[in-house]
Amino acid sequence: MSFYFDIPIEELHQTVQENPLEIDLWLALIQRVAKEDSPESALEEVFLAEDIFHENVELQAIKSLCLMSLGETREGHELLQQSLRRSPGDEVVDRLVSEFLPNFSNVSQDLLFNPYAIRERVVDQPFEQAFLARLESTIELIQAYNENENRPENLVQPLEQHVQNFPNDINAKLDLARLCHNLADIEKARKFYQLVIEADPLCATAYFELATIDPDIERAIELSEKGLDLSPRFECGRYNYAALLLKSGMLEEGRNEMLRLPADSSFYVSGLEAIANSYGDEGTFGEAAKFQGKVVALSKNNAEAWNCYGHFFAQMGDYVTALEQFDKVIQLDSEHIDALHNRALMLGQLGRSEDAVHVLRYALTISPNEESLWVNLGIELNHSDRNLEAIQVMKDALSRHPEHARMWLNLGSFHYQAGQFEESIECSRKAIAIDPDKALAWWNIACVEARFGKREDCLSSLLESVTRRPDLAGMIAEEDAFQPYLKDPDFAILMN
Repeated sequence: MSFYFDIPIEELHQTVQENPLEIDLWLALIQRVAKEDSPESALEEVFLAEDIFHENVELQAIKSLCLMSLGETREGHELLQQSLRRSPGDEVVDRLVSEFLPNFSNVSQDLLFNPYAIRERVVDQPFEQAFLARLESTIELIQAYNENENRPENLVQPLEQHVQNFPNDINAKLDLARLCHNLADIEKARKFYQLVIEADPLCATAYFELATIDPDIERAIELSEKGLDLSPRFECGRYNYAALLLKSGMLEEGRNEMLRLPADSSFYVSGLEAIANSYGDEGTFGEAAKFQGKVVALSKNNAEAWNCYGHFFAQMGDYVTALEQFDKVIQLDSEHIDALHNRALMLGQLGRSEDAVHVLRYALTISPNEESLWVNLGIELNHSDRNLEAIQVMKDALSRHPEHARMWLNLGSFHYQAGQFEESIECSRKAIAIDPDKALAWWNIACVEARFGKREDCLSSLLESVTRRPDLAGMIAEEDAFQPYLKDPDFAILMN
């Protein structure tokens, strides 16, 4: 071990700055940082050293340890293999094992001497022989990849054959697990991830990736925790772990894990958005808007983020602020259907039905088959006292969507408001034929039957309506059609 290793780490940093061309100083510093701080910080020191020592084999070897310690097993192995090919004898290997390795607590010697990455110092089976056999198989795999670029299912058999021939090739097993995952063969993918973990219990990547496909959420959380124990700075793993916690209902724990992501992480904004959505899902829209506000501040050109921001204000009943956010979406994407629709809904809530009609008609030129746009166009026309236009719009919509129960319901309501009672009852019955639980369709029928003096039929239809929506009982006394029956004991029972 270098005598530099005994120097206090602060002094060692200073010494390296004063003597940047001394490789042993750098190696000692990297080891100390790995042991006393973190592998990630050690890797940062490696990057600085590489600017000076471009192809130093010992620096490459210690960099491979940093990568393995961070869960980047494949990259670490490949780099180590390159390093050892360029070094004569076993000098680097000996230093790697005796000096470097003890400073990386989560990298085992078994992992280090994986045959895929490093020559085995065995007399009767030299590295070159094993390497050439593996190289030949790898070349065949590359050829299979090239020939089946658009047919990934054809790669399973050659990869399985390679794994069978080289059972210690952990990276090939990992590739096979990922391939099976991509092909939606989840059971086989889980099998190969488990084989990777059995062969290399320190492969954090395998734990993280297996967690994403395990159907048992508690087991998935446990796998993620094992991955984080091995690689606590693996940001993708932490993000997925936090997402699992949120999905399982452990909201505070999940939010706290999301907040542990560094602000410069590529997952940081997604983490904030996940927190916002978790608050939205539980109905705490003020907190949801708070975190979504941080999202839009960091991604000002993200139309979807602004759209989500607007949704939270709409849920709070702050339609003016919601409208402002939807307008920002439309500035970024003038054909954003959801934002256009939401803008129309906010205008309607603010009593600006004519403006809402204009927006909805424009949106339908972009997406003419969007059912909700037709539904709300009819509603806003009706609110604008353009009842006959609303009826025509619903007829046009039903020519496109003849099995849409809500459209038949609304058309029945519009006919009723226009005094067209026969048409109203016909449309309401069509709505019920499609969806018997349409309580307002039963209500429309009851209203028509009341106006026709059909007490028994009216009472029966009203019972169907109130049974499906008990809140409608409080509206019976307010409906003009039911006024003649308000003192009727049978109707009084429904109202109570």
